Amino acid sequence: MNNISYKKLIAIFAIFFSFTAANAEPYIGINLGTGSIDNYEDGNSGFIYGGYDNKHWAIEAGVNPLGYYEVPGIDSSIQIDGFEIDLLGKLKIAERFTAYGSVGYFEYTLKPEVFGVPLSELDGSTITYGVGIMMDIGQTLKVRAAYEVYDDIEDLDASRIVFGVAAKVF
Repeated sequence: MNNISYKKLIAIFAIFFSFTAANAEPYIGINLGTGSIDNYEDGNSGFIYGGYDNKHWAIEAGVNPLGYYEVPGIDSSIQIDGFEIDLLGKLKIAERFTAYGSVGYFEYTLKPEVFGVPLSELDGSTITYGVGIMMDIGQTLKVRAAYEVYDDIEDLDASRIVFGVAAKVF
C-alpha cells in the first residue's frame, strides 16, 4: 500500500474530528463484492472501513483491497490495494431504506505480473464515485448494496458491485 504523507493523514484526521463534533455517530463496516477492470477477468473486491454518520451524510475511510485480476488466456495479472476516503450524501426513501451517492479519493498501489514475473509497482491516486442503497436492521446495524467506479487507475477503468454491513460503535 502507498505511504500516505503526513499532511494527508493530518487532513484526514481533522475531517474525522470535525464530523464527530457535528453529532455524527461512529460506525465500522465491511463491503465485499466483484470488481471489473477493462480486459481482465472479474475479481473479488472489498472495503474495510470506519466512518461517521448522521441523517444526511456520512464520511468513511479505510483499507481497500480493490482486487486481483487476471488477463484471460495470458499468464498476466494485476493486484490493486489502497486507502480510500469517501463522502456520502444520503436521502431517506422509506422508513428503513436510504439511497446514497458517494464521491471519494483512492490512493493505490498496482502490482503487475507477467508470465509469473513481478514488474515494478505503480503508485497513484484517483477519484471514486458511486450510488447505493442502505437498509436499517434494528438500531445499530445497516446492510447495503452499491455500484462504485474508480476513474482511471493507470489508464484502466475499474468498477465494482459490493454488498456490505455496518455497525454503530458505542
